[in-house]
Amino acid sequence: MFYPLAILCTGITTLFFYANAKLFTLYGFFVNSFVINLVATPGGLESLGASDASNATFAGIAVAFIALQVLLLAVTLFAYRKFGEPKWLPDRFFTGLLVLFVIATVGERIVYAYSSATGVASISSLTQKVPYYLGVTARGLFAKMGVKVKRQEEFRVAKGSLNYPLNPLDVVKPAKPYNVVWLVSESWRADMLDPEIMPSTWGFAQTAKRFTRHYSGGNGTRVGVFTMFTGIPGNYWFPFLAERKGAAVIDVLKAQDYQTSFYTSAKFSYPEFDGTIFAKVPSEQLHEGQGVAEGGSAG
Repeated sequence: MFYPLAILCTGITTLFFYANAKLFTLYGFFVNSFVINLVATPGGLESLGASDASNATFAGIAVAFIALQVLLLAVTLFAYRKFGEPKWLPDRFFTGLLVLFVIATVGERIVYAYSSATGVASISSLTQKVPYYLGVTARGLFAKMGVKVKRQEEFRVAKGSLNYPLNPLDVVKPAKPYNVVWLVSESWRADMLDPEIMPSTWGFAQTAKRFTRHYSGGNGTRVGVFTMFTGIPGNYWFPFLAERKGAAVIDVLKAQDYQTSFYTSAKFSYPEFDGTIFAKVPSEQLHEGQGVAEGGSAG
């Protein structure tokens, strides 16, 4: 009973690693709740154009992984029965292997935290390719140790895979530059903007450019504000954060010598807008107040 269970568990585990790597190669993300729902829901795979041939191919790959585990187990048992217990692997070998694993794991965490604090964004960019990686930060600790902790705008540009914007911006500076007032209200419904409920804001809207066909990219502050400023899907948030990439509209304002100031009732650090949308904005232009943290939709 033990051998079949071992073969099944190792076969499924290696098959998962293979599927995860293949999924990342094709689409740039790993197995997540969306993928699980797609596979588990009747008709999900068919909606992507999966055919009997593709299903048979996947089944063949799964059988091959199980067969590989059977082969490895057979070779191991044969070698053990033929030559006995291997003498070149003493007990202390496995103890040393465990110690080495712990040192490598702790060391990796320290390297990531140090690179995050000092601005080596190329390290955080690499973590996008590690399945389910959760980095740790210790900016306060390193600052107390005398390490020069950099703010987001000081970070070097990472040599990652993010390509934004896809093409150079072609912007014609108007003869009379616009005055830009960008108001974002937490959990605000668009139909509340009318003369009766919000007379002052309604009056302001009548003398300004009003865009009535904007749709939020998400139902939370993080994604809603991100898509509003960038115009791209919210799942790009994490590559932007890893590479400290700012919104293109901010680059245009800087190129046209706008005097800018940004205000929030909460913190620019949560969600990490100071590391994404406003990554290139100097800290003296980011003004924080007291308010609630991330909550409902941003509109």
